[in-house]
Amino acid sequence: MNLDVYYSTPAHERTFIGRWLWIVQNKGTAQIRGDYIDCRIGPISQRIRKREIESIELGTFPRTAKPIAYRYIDVGYRPAENETAHIYLVPHIPGRSPWLTPVWTMNKHTLQVLEYLNEWREYHTSQPGLELFDPQKK
Repeated sequence: MNLDVYYSTPAHERTFIGRWLWIVQNKGTAQIRGDYIDCRIGPISQRIRKREIESIELGTFPRTAKPIAYRYIDVGYRPAENETAHIYLVPHIPGRSPWLTPVWTMNKHTLQVLEYLNEWREYHTSQPGLELFDPQKK
């Protein structure tokens, strides 16, 4: 599954700009493959392996920047022996401008992608007949 996403981090969310003005840092893509998520965001390329992921949860940006609850997917992962890092992903709806899409529609899509990611995380190759729900294929 390929996703166009906006991304942010907890460090950005704690800044003045992240809390009051601009909740996301950049846009890019997230490719979900067999055992990893490949994030390409601007000049940054980050591969997060399934075994490194500690949590995939739903979060909400501060209402100081977005008065209507705007949700994101919080992927918590631990690369090697380092502390847990987090990346916030806000998936776009394919074929629609995120600027012209209502927040509640984006939130619904974010929930569908979260469901897909949780299924992907729990998926075992020992079950070859299991089909993962893909929110982009309707």
